[in-house]
Amino acid sequence: MKTLYFNRHAKSDWSDHTLSDFDRPLNKRGLRDAPNMAERLLKRKERIDVFISSPANRAISTARIMANGFGYTSKEIVQVERLYLPSIKDFLVSIGEISEGFSSAILFAHNPGITDVVEYLTNEYVGNVPTCGIIKISFAQAGRWNEISAGTGSLEFFDYPKKEFGQ
Repeated sequence: MKTLYFNRHAKSDWSDHTLSDFDRPLNKRGLRDAPNMAERLLKRKERIDVFISSPANRAISTARIMANGFGYTSKEIVQVERLYLPSIKDFLVSIGEISEGFSSAILFAHNPGITDVVEYLTNEYVGNVPTCGIIKISFAQAGRWNEISAGTGSLEFFDYPKKEFGQ
């Protein structure tokens, strides 16, 4: 069985309009939410074998914070260019490239791609994955990463920062 976690990057800072979209950093809320979401995953006793991220500043920054919470170093995060503003196909190619030695992976990327791929893989409507939102999908029938395709996943949970406040 394979397990995927999809993590939309934490809230980014729009205050410096000279920065490109790719270079935008996390804002105060993003810097607060990312470690809190890592803590939630740890409280659930989730196990993540590999961290894979878009190289965009806001995504890789979120990945670094989350990886640190799990005891991984920044050097252990795999950066994948195609996860910056990804399509469903970009996600599927990236998933297919995960080493078979791993049974679980977390991918850090952007919307609308995250929402699109989650709905594609689970046939479930999630509407919108908010910033720093995390979705867990299990693939009971997948023994290999390249067996993951449309409708083969089961949505295990969908968590996001404001959910704890009932919003």
